[in-house]
Amino acid sequence: MGDTSLAGGGTILMLTCILLNIWIIIKNNNILINSIKETKWFLYYTIFCLFSIFWSITGYAGFTSITAKGLETLTSFLALSIVLYKIKDVNRCVIYILYITTIAALSGGIAQGFLHTNSYSVSGMIGFIISLGLKRKYNPKYINYFTFLNLFCLIMGTSSGSYISTICALLILLSTNKKGINIALAIFIVLTSYLIYKFAADTIYNLIFYGHSTESIEGGTGRYKIWEQFIEGWKASPWLGYGYIVGERNLALMGGMENIFSAHNGYLSILVNTGIIGSLIFSIFLLKTLFSGLSKVQTKNVAQPLAAVFFAVFCGILVNNLSYPLLGSDWNHTFLPMMSILIMMNTWKNKVPETSMTYILTKKAWKQ
Repeated sequence: MGDTSLAGGGTILMLTCILLNIWIIIKNNNILINSIKETKWFLYYTIFCLFSIFWSITGYAGFTSITAKGLETLTSFLALSIVLYKIKDVNRCVIYILYITTIAALSGGIAQGFLHTNSYSVSGMIGFIISLGLKRKYNPKYINYFTFLNLFCLIMGTSSGSYISTICALLILLSTNKKGINIALAIFIVLTSYLIYKFAADTIYNLIFYGHSTESIEGGTGRYKIWEQFIEGWKASPWLGYGYIVGERNLALMGGMENIFSAHNGYLSILVNTGIIGSLIFSIFLLKTLFSGLSKVQTKNVAQPLAAVFFAVFCGILVNNLSYPLLGSDWNHTFLPMMSILIMMNTWKNKVPETSMTYILTKKAWKQ
């Protein structure tokens, strides 16, 4: 999304993605309404993002970026919703999402040479927690391969944000059982974690923030200063923001630092790009997902054990979003894993238990 006047490899790939999404949508238009019935607030948000071309900080120059990225996000969301809706078997659907997540993590890692980042590492976090959840509840064959691949991507990203979000997701996962979230166990785990942190803070800091100086840790590795400047810039256009994706990529136009192309915070990203109005629309979707996921964890149903796993992943996503705009605008290859989690948490009722999880992860099932 750099110089959009040139048709580079990324732009060609984006256009190909959009066209394939449109083909899926047209081919399955008869189930489109049903597939997004529970997630329509995200549809409203993407439409609002597209309309931000009318108040973009970059004026007409931002038209191409907003339109292209908006269409990519919108069509990807619709196509993914259709695919997940058509897979009625809850276990097959979860494994499908695990495949998507693992491929996204590996693809992102390979594309970036497995260097330091907070992008493919968050996909690794999602896949790692799902794998652990499946192993803990079903212990299917071959799940260790998924666990190792996603953990590898998580570690290679060397992202303290992803490490912290993984720990938070693990704590939530350990606080759940077949009856939902065990409040007593959750309190015990939190207290135990606090005591461990209290008496081993230096060791934990060295592990999580390996390679960072004390000054960089205290300053959020430079993020705090960036956040302050984005907040100051946002105050000049609080209700509508500065335009989807182009707002946070043009901090200098708000009077801030040069060469800053990310808010490094998904919530701030949404606020800067689409203002208070866009943030309210997205918040409705996010809160609906939160309450829907929590209710499924606490209510006994066919998807309840898996719902607990996905709820833990969702909590990890919310934490990771504080340091990387996973829910903001810099989605790219992280979009499918993240959105798959949010869609499933809203649509458990559309699924039925058919094939056993153990069978799905056998070589015979893979051949089918």
